[in-house]
Amino acid sequence: MIYIMVTNWENHWNNLGDSPTYFTTRMLKGNMNESKLKDDTRTIFIKRNKETRSIENTWIGKVAKISEGTQRDGKKCIYFRVITKDTITCPGKYSNYSEGWYIAEEEIEENIYEKCIFDPSFFSELKTTNDWQKFEEYTYYLIRCLGVHISHRFGFKKQKGKAD
Repeated sequence: MIYIMVTNWENHWNNLGDSPTYFTTRMLKGNMNESKLKDDTRTIFIKRNKETRSIENTWIGKVAKISEGTQRDGKKCIYFRVITKDTITCPGKYSNYSEGWYIAEEEIEENIYEKCIFDPSFFSELKTTNDWQKFEEYTYYLIRCLGVHISHRFGFKKQKGKAD
């Protein structure tokens, strides 16, 4: 079992630290319901852009310290803490999910978030970055890892938008 949690809120999944957050029970989607709440369940956290609806980032981790409560206006809600481990590429089968808390009863492949011990540490960042400078830098490292040791790096100020 794995949870899939999708929001379009600014600075949410990766910036919560040890602070609790909550979803109202109206955010429970698909087969997810209050009887399926379980602490320390593996979770895929997806951040969507509010205007374009595109996926900005995806993390793997877990939810902890789940408790039910009520807001001041009387709406039932579920409080929890978010523990993110790694940035991942969003699995295709979850890329069309709208905002909410979903459950996938089947087990996901372990390799979605498990790193191979032989992978250089920059691989996961190279796969998911939207920053062109990081992409250029990590591509250079990748070329070096492949055995091409004679290569020229252009300065970042002169390179942007030009052919390699």
